[in-house]
Amino acid sequence: MSTMDSLLTPLHPIRAARFDGWTPARQWGFLRALADLVSVSRAARSVGMSATAAYRLRRHPAADAARADLVRRNQ
Repeated sequence: MSTMDSLLTPLHPIRAARFDGWTPARQWGFLRALADLVSVSRAARSVGMSATAAYRLRRHPAADAARADLVRRNQ
């Protein structure tokens, strides 16, 4: 499984479907925006999430590795 594939799996078990949290699409969009914008706050806003939630996601080891992969691809 690639680093990006692991990010597309929710980081926490989901008890009920929620549309206001870190969906796989939001995780992907956030990391792509982060690679382009290099600002956690701006990237979070771009996907409708708070900076606090983004910093929590950003600290996840798989997220950091995926961000580095995206930055490499964008160069």
